[in-house]
Amino acid sequence: MNQKQYILNLMVGAYNRQFRKRFNASDFDLMSITPRVKYRFGYEAFTTRTDDNFRLRAYFNFGDYDYSTLYRLESDGSGGSGNLSDEVFVCTGTLDRYFFEQGLVKFKFIPPPANSVPTEILLMENGDTLLTEDGDYILLETA
Repeated sequence: MNQKQYILNLMVGAYNRQFRKRFNASDFDLMSITPRVKYRFGYEAFTTRTDDNFRLRAYFNFGDYDYSTLYRLESDGSGGSGNLSDEVFVCTGTLDRYFFEQGLVKFKFIPPPANSVPTEILLMENGDTLLTEDGDYILLETA
């Protein structure tokens, strides 16, 4: 199992159990995001449909087993305000360190898919994203 599949299965599975839904992890894509303070990893999962703004975020550390808290709905001002694109379900948890220590899953930075990159970030001439040393995007000011 690759890193994306492992994390998507964990995130979508936790959401499905909490809200009694039947989303398929294969209908989502994943990218790394800047982790919150006191967390080593940050991920955002989003549906691959273009007419949908459903997003899940998770912040993880390594632990003795896979675990996530209950999701809670939070506001995210990056997509504007007063519309559905400013809401995201967020959880925290742990990733089983066994998978990392045994080399079964590599926990590397997952860049966003080319078709999901917001237009308000700085891009190079070839269309690749430009990242800071911390792995953050350089955001452009919006009017």
